[in-house]
Amino acid sequence: MATFRHAWFPAACAAALMGLSAASAWAEDTEPKEDFVYSELRLGFSSVRTPTIRQKKPDEDLGSISGDKYGTKFGITYLSGSAPADSLVGKVWGAQFSIASYAINVGGTDTNLTQPMIDLYYGWQYGILETQGLRGFGELLPFIGAGASHLELEDKARIGAALEAGLRAGAYLTERNWELGVTATYLLGFSKVYYTIGDDKRIYEITANSLGFGIEGGYRF
Repeated sequence: MATFRHAWFPAACAAALMGLSAASAWAEDTEPKEDFVYSELRLGFSSVRTPTIRQKKPDEDLGSISGDKYGTKFGITYLSGSAPADSLVGKVWGAQFSIASYAINVGGTDTNLTQPMIDLYYGWQYGILETQGLRGFGELLPFIGAGASHLELEDKARIGAALEAGLRAGAYLTERNWELGVTATYLLGFSKVYYTIGDDKRIYEITANSLGFGIEGGYRF
């Protein structure tokens, strides 16, 4: 996944996001006859910055753990929405199940941090209409979520609870059913993983404060 570490990837995603947002604003309007109620199922991939991991003992800070600059995240999202007949702005709500994976280094040993999460969305869309034509639309989705941090330490897995919240913006091209677009997500997250073998007690504090970019495709029904 080396290519996702370079600056051109988030820059290209940001440019595409702005371009598709403009397309959604300039798309030809089609007057709907009644409110459009819909559901969507999507599959997405994104490149996300590796969280900060600090290693501590009860009375001592052992410093941060190094890791790859970016990790990968796969998500399956279900959304429902309502597009009013008299407005281009509608409401969207739903949930996402995702798995993020990061390569890190603990004491000179390469290992992995995996975070399965369930996020709940409630936000807004602009530009969705019940039409067969190709058009653009945009979304703004605040979210909160919970899950776990799965950290491999000395050939054994340690698991801690994880919480996150953030804001996801997306811009898409769609016809009546299929859709494809790009996303930008700002994420705040926190979790702790406890490690104890004999008298060795450590706490791994995992903190996310990052912006990630991705692609997403799906089907509306």
